[in-house]
Amino acid sequence: NGDPIILGLQKQVFKFEGRDGGWYSNLTNKNLQWNMQFKEFKSCPAHENMFVSALSLSMLSGNDKTDHSNVLIVTTPEPVEKCRSDPNEVCLGEGTLHVSFDGGRTYVSNPGDYHFGNSGRIVAHNTY
Repeated sequence: NGDPIILGLQKQVFKFEGRDGGWYSNLTNKNLQWNMQFKEFKSCPAHENMFVSALSLSMLSGNDKTDHSNVLIVTTPEPVEKCRSDPNEVCLGEGTLHVSFDGGRTYVSNPGDYHFGNSGRIVAHNTY
């Protein structure tokens, strides 16, 4: 079993297998939907070739549940143009990781501390 792997707070290991390009619901309740899309990479060994290629979070808040936030985190096979063309541009995942706070209409590809909705926050940075 390869990726995707999720580690729990008690050091539990959750491994997934799925269909290439398929979206899977990981958590759904009245306030939150967390979904992941899987991508199969043929160049990796069998049973170690499934990775998370996108993640979506939809959050509802407020007494009437009208405050709605849609966050989408996606990867692309190739870096975006601004990360390819400017060697001084600092990009997430060397230009292949992107975050959207409007359901996919626009994206940011740079590390940062991003606030959205009434109380949402994502801190995005490279770990190398």
